[in-house]
Amino acid sequence: MKNFFYIVLIISLVSCRHNQEMKSDNFNTESMSVLEEDFEKTTTSESFSIKKFEEFIDLMELKQAHPEFKDDIDAQLKSYTTDSLTYPLGFGISNIKQLGDPKPISDSVTHVVLGYTINVYSETYKDSILAEITRKDVNLNEETFTSKKIKFLKFK
Repeated sequence: MKNFFYIVLIISLVSCRHNQEMKSDNFNTESMSVLEEDFEKTTTSESFSIKKFEEFIDLMELKQAHPEFKDDIDAQLKSYTTDSLTYPLGFGISNIKQLGDPKPISDSVTHVVLGYTINVYSETYKDSILAEITRKDVNLNEETFTSKKIKFLKFK
């Protein structure tokens, strides 16, 4: 039992010492900003577009499940698309993945094609949608942040 107590005591002392090193003034904030920039760069168009498409689908399912909130949900859906994208009652979406490479349209606009499977009762369909990602640099308190917006468009 004493051995266990000594082991716990040593571990807590070592962890407290490590915590004090993290709080010291020697911590390099410049390297932290580089890490944030690297994180921003590694947030891919694919992961961003899939996440936003899942949010869009969740809103569509919510609209079907609770028609009493139709007006509020429609207002939120307008931020995702200007096209009238509709899915049959009781639909489900699965296997969302990026098809091909992102296609840069301009410095601030990129197109990503997403493929997915629509499940309606016992039937399964494959479909795709175009995700248009717009990036804009925003200056706030002398720091520059990148704002990303997405619109889902029908293929024409």
